[in-house]
Amino acid sequence: MAVGVALSVAALLVAVTVPRALGSGADREASRMPVWGDASSKTAHFEVATTQTATTQGIWAQIRLSGGDSSSPIPPGLTALPAPGHSKVSPALLRLLADDPRRALALGAVDEGVIADDGLARPDELVSYSRLSPTGSTAAPASTTAPPASAAGLTQATGGGSATPSGPGSTVVAFGDRSLSGGASSALGLEAMLLVALPALLFLSVCARLSVTSRRARLASLRLIGVSLDRCARIFSGELTLVATLGALAGIGVHVLATPWLSTGVLGVTWFSSDTELNPGLAAACLLTCGVLTSVVARRSMLRHLRTGEHVLRSRPWPVYVGGTLALVGGAFLTIVALKVLGAAPEDPVLDPSTHVQLVLGACLSTMVGLLIALPGLVTRFAQWISTKGVPLSIRLGARQAATNGRLSARLLAALVATVMAVGLSSAFLRSTYLDAVGDPHTAVLHVDLADASPEQRRAIAADLPATSEIFLIGTQRGDGQQVSIYVTSCERYVHTYSESGAHCVPGPVRVGQDGATGTVQAGATISIPQVGRSPITLPAPRDTIGGVGGMAVVIPPGTAPWAATAPNASITAVVPTDEADAVQARLQHRAPDAIIQRVTKDPLSLARYVEQSAVLRGALTLAYLLCILTFIFALAEARWAGRRTLVAQRAIGVPAGVTRRANMVQAALPVVVGTMLAVPAIAAAGIAFLAFWGSGNARDLTFWAPITGLAAGAVGTTAAVGWAMGRSPLELQLLSE
Repeated sequence: MAVGVALSVAALLVAVTVPRALGSGADREASRMPVWGDASSKTAHFEVATTQTATTQGIWAQIRLSGGDSSSPIPPGLTALPAPGHSKVSPALLRLLADDPRRALALGAVDEGVIADDGLARPDELVSYSRLSPTGSTAAPASTTAPPASAAGLTQATGGGSATPSGPGSTVVAFGDRSLSGGASSALGLEAMLLVALPALLFLSVCARLSVTSRRARLASLRLIGVSLDRCARIFSGELTLVATLGALAGIGVHVLATPWLSTGVLGVTWFSSDTELNPGLAAACLLTCGVLTSVVARRSMLRHLRTGEHVLRSRPWPVYVGGTLALVGGAFLTIVALKVLGAAPEDPVLDPSTHVQLVLGACLSTMVGLLIALPGLVTRFAQWISTKGVPLSIRLGARQAATNGRLSARLLAALVATVMAVGLSSAFLRSTYLDAVGDPHTAVLHVDLADASPEQRRAIAADLPATSEIFLIGTQRGDGQQVSIYVTSCERYVHTYSESGAHCVPGPVRVGQDGATGTVQAGATISIPQVGRSPITLPAPRDTIGGVGGMAVVIPPGTAPWAATAPNASITAVVPTDEADAVQARLQHRAPDAIIQRVTKDPLSLARYVEQSAVLRGALTLAYLLCILTFIFALAEARWAGRRTLVAQRAIGVPAGVTRRANMVQAALPVVVGTMLAVPAIAAAGIAFLAFWGSGNARDLTFWAPITGLAAGAVGTTAAVGWAMGRSPLELQLLSE
């Protein structure tokens, strides 16, 4: 019992404190957010702008400061503003710059010393504060022009901070806009706690039941000498409360020792050790809660045991009918959605997006609650039916034991359904976050920056681009000087990528928009495109239009624009299969050694949240799975204690040891097999229906649900193996005299 309480308390504390650490980091990140106000006549104008850039080491927050004087607010982590043209960086970014000095070109002079801990969300966060010089820059930037949206809606950097608000007198007056910290860490903490809480409670319940059963002989002796039922229950309750309190103290100690180790990145995310210092109030609450709950549960369990003797779960019809109805309604809806997904086009949704998630989660909850209510009764009836059929003796005997020991079935089924549901839904949520952050998991997007590449390297790389590439550049319409966005890609790809509703492609170069509409390039207008190392080229605006939103844009097929890569502001984006991305990147880098080629994501901030959430949830799921496995083992051990006399009686009448072992294995595995056959398809259908919100194609990857099947198979194998091992019973005839 003490070991069970220690493991459960340690798991719950970890599940609570890790998201708390992430929340502390989010608060420090919010403390960097500027607070805008109206500048007085004596206030120097001070602006702050932040961009988020994806790197191989994580997301780089580049914070640029412009204007200001000695009276301007100082961002957290700094003791003074950097001098114009200078930058201050975090320790992790300083290490990155040492490995890749080219990134320092956009930072100007990097000052000695680093940003202090109170200005960082995590120890490994990449952050830089750059003070712009009066000319408006720190130094020559590492890249020049990027498209407004690349071929997959991706860009190398996304604005993640602040822009100057409207109003001539607006300026930064302070830092620490906490309204921007959000509540993601609170939601994540609640989810992690719930993932661990249910398995922990099930495990503690089984430990308490095992303690009751293992003390059967001693309690029988107390009853023989005249001790009352209530007195026996109080004795047992006091004993177990003391054991549980000692176990809770041990769990708190394990947590104190483990959290510094976890903070180093074991779960995939780091934090400062000070973020997870144990709160004395939380420790006292854990001790008090464990003591009170254990006292109440132990007393009630012992009274029930002494009054009823052998525990037989009475077969009541209403749980089967009520639970079965809930499960059928929810399961039927999920099945219909899953079948629609299988027949839909990859990009098509199957439900109204405004109600999709709510309907699927409601159906999933109905199905899981229904299964939890109905499964024990269904297993009991199924086992009774099996025991009357012409199957081998060991199967009939095991089925009869499963039918008469319904409490064991109920605990095993609750642990199984809870674990499968937690793993399945968490996996679906994580996949949805990944789709938001990265897009299609089967493709990778490469961004090619040609700012430092020579004309020869530009032409070489253009000749070796994948067919799915896009070159974006900017030309000028002669006469009025308006800028024209030029997309060198196929018309079909442009329409699909930028979701140009109402656009209809035609062969050859086209203008985006409609003739005469505001913002559409004029037919026949001359467009001038600068070139590196030679005179600009000119071309007439295409005659055909494709509709859609204009925006002074032209789409030109790749084969007709050999000059595209030699434009000084050309930016290349290539979409390639994920398994080919490294090879394509290496090949292009070989063609143009001076180019900067990076894999980019749709939303770097969402990707960072995905990494953070997946790390925490993987840790919580690992703890939950461990507790469920222990629940299975302890429940079977409790069944072994409760069934010792039955096994001895079977051996006494001549039942072979092999038969009793196989019967015990069937008794343990039968509920889990039935639960697996119903719970795994239900949660798989729920996951498919949920992911269909991001397109039917993303929901059809059935290999994604292999871990759930493996988990359920592991539960079946574990219960069968432990049941087989515990089915051996020596011929202890003295047990029959109790």
